Amino acid sequence: MTAKKNLILYFLLIVFPGNIMASDDVVKGWIILLHEAVCTAYYGYRIYQRDESYYQVGLKEQIVSSLEKIENIVKEMRAVDKTYPIGQYDWLKDAGKALQYRDWALKTNNW
Repeated sequence: MTAKKNLILYFLLIVFPGNIMASDDVVKGWIILLHEAVCTAYYGYRIYQRDESYYQVGLKEQIVSSLEKIENIVKEMRAVDKTYPIGQYDWLKDAGKALQYRDWALKTNNW
């Protein structure tokens, strides 16, 4: 894994402290993709708020792409509502939090 991927996976547990050890591989995939998209959008936005000298090439496009990924992943997750594995953790709540962040980011920046 690259250092960037390791950093993203580390922050996944901080931004969304949900259990990513779900029993279904599809669910695990959704959760990891969702957390990665949220982290990319969140930390990208923090960099975007700074001076342009901190920007990497395509930063705004990466943020916008991550916001779109959040919406697409959440749609897939909600399509199987009530059929996902039930355990100690309800991963669909992460989907709601991710959409809240996405809506805030879009409203704040008019992207």
